[in-house]
Amino acid sequence: MKKSLLAVLFIALASPAVFGQFAPPIDTVFTENFDGTLGADSIAANYNTDSSNATRSWNDTTFLKTTGGMSFHTQIYSSDSIIFETDAFSTITYTNVRFTFDQICKIRYIQKAYIQMSKDNGQTWVNLTGTHYQGESPQFSSQGWFNELSYPSALLSPYWQGPTIGNSNTGSTPTSTWWARETFDLSAYLGDYDNTNSQYGYAQCKIRFVMTNKTGTPSPASLAGWFVDNLMVEGAPCELEPPTLDWINVSVQAKPNGARYMPSQDVRVKGKDNAGVDSMRIYFRRYDYSGSGWGAWTDSLMTSSFSSNCPDSSQYTYTFDNIGVSDTMSGMYVFLTVLVQMWYVIH
Repeated sequence: MKKSLLAVLFIALASPAVFGQFAPPIDTVFTENFDGTLGADSIAANYNTDSSNATRSWNDTTFLKTTGGMSFHTQIYSSDSIIFETDAFSTITYTNVRFTFDQICKIRYIQKAYIQMSKDNGQTWVNLTGTHYQGESPQFSSQGWFNELSYPSALLSPYWQGPTIGNSNTGSTPTSTWWARETFDLSAYLGDYDNTNSQYGYAQCKIRFVMTNKTGTPSPASLAGWFVDNLMVEGAPCELEPPTLDWINVSVQAKPNGARYMPSQDVRVKGKDNAGVDSMRIYFRRYDYSGSGWGAWTDSLMTSSFSSNCPDSSQYTYTFDNIGVSDTMSGMYVFLTVLVQMWYVIH
């Protein structure tokens, strides 16, 4: 009597090592953590705009910090702006530029803390706005500045305990639980095409932090102030956030791991990309032990659950059919094992 049985071993790789699908090359083009021997040793300028009080500035502090021993801090002053600028850095060849830092901004809800960028070594400045913002503050996206109401909910973390009411009220004292991690995508400005030099990016870029108070008199008592730490600018010639694969949050889980004793195999995976997913293609090849060799690479488009163009995420499906089966001989079970390696590539 003849019997037939198929053993198929599927191996799914979420971070493919073939077809050039490695993690994107991301370079750090500027960093400052205020912990070096010279403290803020990558800061090019530190000044205020009120010439009658020229000693006001940002300073290292050990009162609050994230990693290391210090952060950078200033308080607010009536009719004055306290500003520091980073050293110049280059974004040449980088079409994608990301800026991250940690902060606590405990200034009154009527006061404003801005961040600006320059691509001409500080000759002109542009405010960072909600179009650049990728952080968690619900207020910054619509307003374009930080203060104590940037993180206003006691139900969420961080919570900056605003608003502070009363001119003599100095407000709550920040703790280490108040630190907020901020992210800005600066690609459209610092990574765009420089027509003058026929290149992407600019050689003399800067970022500056501006603590400003133009509310006049009487000036209310100052709160704890603005603390910043761990400034970093990264650049990449491609997107900074690689696509992700999610095998869990699909309608019916179908991750091809382990042996399969069937002539077909469903594959379902959710693909997500912040720039939009155009398509997902599955690559596979088979190793035939009876033939002692690999077959040729084969690829097919997976089917999307969305009909719209370039959704930020979609479920993709593919079914392997007509997987070959070998008969046993002389009543003995002889397995034809087909090793299928698959790389899921999100374009």
